[in-house]
Amino acid sequence: MKVPCAISPTKKSLVVLEDTDVEWTYQGITYRRTLREGYEFRPGAWLLVALFLAMIFHPLALWQASALHDYLYDEMEEDPKNAVPRVVADAAMLADDTDPYWLKTAAWGFVRLVGWAPWIGGT
Repeated sequence: MKVPCAISPTKKSLVVLEDTDVEWTYQGITYRRTLREGYEFRPGAWLLVALFLAMIFHPLALWQASALHDYLYDEMEEDPKNAVPRVVADAAMLADDTDPYWLKTAAWGFVRLVGWAPWIGGT
């Protein structure tokens, strides 16, 4: 998965630089979305902790998967009828084959643990 991103001018978020088609799989079903140019997302504090732990070996891991994951949570808030189930959205954390397995699995476990709060806020 390649999601071209840059730091926003406010330095408070990341911005997707061009329309990017992404796909991920959950239980054998492939899902697809297009992250639109200009979409802004902020990786949560948990991601910053995980990145700190992985800084020496994998300083840029999880950013692309995080873009898709945040997009799917935003989609739930904006268009709940067409949103994927939360378990499918959380599986997006596993979507980038270039991320280290241990790191993306830890990130997935964390969003499964705490992601219910923002998800409920979107309904």
